[in-house]
Amino acid sequence: MAKYYYFCHNFVFLQVLRKSSLYRLTRYAIVILCLIFLVYKVLNIDNPHIVLQHFCKASCQRFLLLVVAVALLPVNVILESIKWQTVLRNIVSLPFAKALSSVLFGYTGAFITPNSVGEYPTRALLLPEGSRTQAVAMGFVGSIVQTMVIAACGFVSLFFFVQNTDFSGIDYTKIFISIVLLLLLAVVFVSKIHTVGVFMQRSRFGFVRKIGNGLYYTTASQLVKLITVSLLKYFAFSTQFLLILIAFGLDIAVIEAIVAINVFYLFLTFTPLINIFEVAVRSSWAILIFGRYSVNSISIIAASTLFWVMNFCLPTFVGLFFSGKKADDENINVSDRKKLRF
Repeated sequence: MAKYYYFCHNFVFLQVLRKSSLYRLTRYAIVILCLIFLVYKVLNIDNPHIVLQHFCKASCQRFLLLVVAVALLPVNVILESIKWQTVLRNIVSLPFAKALSSVLFGYTGAFITPNSVGEYPTRALLLPEGSRTQAVAMGFVGSIVQTMVIAACGFVSLFFFVQNTDFSGIDYTKIFISIVLLLLLAVVFVSKIHTVGVFMQRSRFGFVRKIGNGLYYTTASQLVKLITVSLLKYFAFSTQFLLILIAFGLDIAVIEAIVAINVFYLFLTFTPLINIFEVAVRSSWAILIFGRYSVNSISIIAASTLFWVMNFCLPTFVGLFFSGKKADDENINVSDRKKLRF
């Protein structure tokens, strides 16, 4: 929830960026800060020799698991780009290539801000000037959907995590009932999205009204696609994490891993994070949760660190190359934008 607490500052940030000179200065400042912070984080990873040692000792089979995990990285980025395209459909007709570059550049802003709150304003820098504030608000709508997916999977898994130590006697009827309830909640959310939007439009807080406007003009088909893509993305990076854990020698049953990963992301999502301590927080949660099934803390720390480097540092580094791209209005159709009251 801390990410949502910080979100209101994004709109002030975007208002400042309306002037072109300050706009360019901000983009270059983001790149410089990101480079400095990226180098600092890589050089100050706790026990980097542990990661290298486990990597060198990996068998051929485990090395292949790491290769598959790396192959899932572009899948995550592509799914996020599709989600970004979908959430902006009522504002701009964004080509996939433009959505991809915007998402990659957004990693740089996320990297240097607490709880990644700078991600959407940084993405918006590559969009036409008149649509940036709307894009940040709609980006937050996409973030809500992704958080709902993580929370839904996490809370169901938390029930089994607390109740069961031995998963051999798990009651699959409860799983079926949980899935049905989640589907019903999803149907209610989709059908009542406009009602939620109207309610939020009455808020005294400006950023809440903007989100309410975004929800009000979000169509049911658009929301269904957002939920679907968010589920696919969650499945992709959860599978990626599982492969890395196994590659680093964590001996855990698949059902136990699924439950533990869902609980891990639930706690991590709702933990206020300062990026300078993110690796430590990730490792702490990982040891606390996966330590229930394995005493191999070194493998857990190494896997958690590599996962962070792979999914945060690498995309951030690639995103730096998109800092020089202009917000080319000619390649983005803004004429189809609906009359959103932002």
